[in-house]
Amino acid sequence: MQATARCGLRYFRGVDADKFRYLSGEEDLKTYRSSSDHERVFCGNCGSNILVSVDGYPDFLYLSMSAIEGNPAVPEAYHIFVGSKASWHEISDNLVQYDEDVPE
Repeated sequence: MQATARCGLRYFRGVDADKFRYLSGEEDLKTYRSSSDHERVFCGNCGSNILVSVDGYPDFLYLSMSAIEGNPAVPEAYHIFVGSKASWHEISDNLVQYDEDVPE
């Protein structure tokens, strides 16, 4: 499964945990639990987001696209959980919208 999520202006791409590895700087990473089931990894020097892991999905990581060198291909974007968005928030693009999560 591949997924792309957007949190504010931070983009994350779902990757299989067994296909992910650090190339350098692993000794500088710090972690914290942002909720009961999410652990976030960030750079201990500059604070940049690196990835998020979710306890219920141990084989899957959400990698911050800002941590990727180069220009990786990403799937077409979409909006999720628009059924519960703030009434004042206007979606002004033509991307696919889902009231809840993406259907399986």
